[in-house]
Amino acid sequence: AALWNNYFAPVSVFPNLAAKLIQISGWQFLNQLTFITNNQHNNSPQGIFNFQTYFIIGILLGAFLSAVLSGKFKLNSDVPELFKLRFGERRNLRFILAVLGGIVMSIGAMIASGCSIYYGISAFARFDAAGIITFSTFYFGGILVNWLIYRKVR
Repeated sequence: AALWNNYFAPVSVFPNLAAKLIQISGWQFLNQLTFITNNQHNNSPQGIFNFQTYFIIGILLGAFLSAVLSGKFKLNSDVPELFKLRFGERRNLRFILAVLGGIVMSIGAMIASGCSIYYGISAFARFDAAGIITFSTFYFGGILVNWLIYRKVR
């Protein structure tokens, strides 16, 4: 990061790439969305393929190579035990819940105008009230989700 005078916050890659793909698709009604117009400033090939893009590619390749070289890489379609206890061995339900979770996370990121973790860290570091509230809701939301997942199944 120091060599390229950049930072380790590649969160802008995803909206820029999504905006570029929608622009290429030719769907004019999607090009009018605020999300797309807000992210079109960096839609040149140089804007999409920048330090952050290569940083994400490096993370993915590094994780893959690490798993392969350590002998821990394997493709697995087993349903995790915790999911089996709560919902049974229904792969379709697991897939549907994963897709719905991704959609909810994407909507939340768009409403928040970006990565809420990045915002929470920077605002909390300044002891900003909004950052403290953001981190508190992350914490208590995590407790609630853990309670829902790990509570005893009767």
